[in-house]
Amino acid sequence: MLQRRQCIHHGNFMIPTLIIDNFFKNPEKIVDLCKTCAFDKAPKGEWPGVRSNLLSEINFDLFNLFHIKIFALMYPNFYEEIYFNASTFFQKINGKKYPHDGWVHQDASQFTAILYLSNHTDCGTSLWEPKTFQKPIHTEKKRQFYLDQISKEEALVYLKENNNAFNKTLTVQSKFNRLLVFDSKSYHSAEKFHDIKCKEDRITLISFINSFHSPTTDLKNPLLECMRCV
Repeated sequence: MLQRRQCIHHGNFMIPTLIIDNFFKNPEKIVDLCKTCAFDKAPKGEWPGVRSNLLSEINFDLFNLFHIKIFALMYPNFYEEIYFNASTFFQKINGKKYPHDGWVHQDASQFTAILYLSNHTDCGTSLWEPKTFQKPIHTEKKRQFYLDQISKEEALVYLKENNNAFNKTLTVQSKFNRLLVFDSKSYHSAEKFHDIKCKEDRITLISFINSFHSPTTDLKNPLLECMRCV
């Protein structure tokens, strides 16, 4: 099957936005693994839904393969030489519990990779730019909502105030076995979590790549090299 690949320069960030369809040859096996995992809520309300333990502890071979394939997209000549540190989890979100869009935010890593593993439509990820110099607000209210301490109705008021400070620049639709990679400093949000045609939870494999380097090769940044061209 033809694999579709897109590379997008989004904003003034150092990691290109990549969209890759048919990322794994046997994604059903990864879903089967996900079904065997235990899941927990964020202890401090850091994220919606539930996450598994670290994939590196569940299945190190899959953890390694996942990132080798990602780095092969970015540095095809040197991906086998790259050392990296990443925090990777399965995540499940019940759309009925989270009927609204996600909160615009940033991640604390170098770049983020999301693999969509359920058959939801229109439940992908959007990238945003701030209208002024405002940072995300109402973070504590978001955490309270994720901890079931405030209602959906109350949370929606704060969510709208937060998201209205940003302009949406790109929406990547969810599709089974589609990979999305983007710079973690890009403002982003889940487009939504609920699909009336899909009764299962919204499932993703999400990785926060904290650092990476090659001990033998100078990994030139592709966007910097592009911008240096006359």
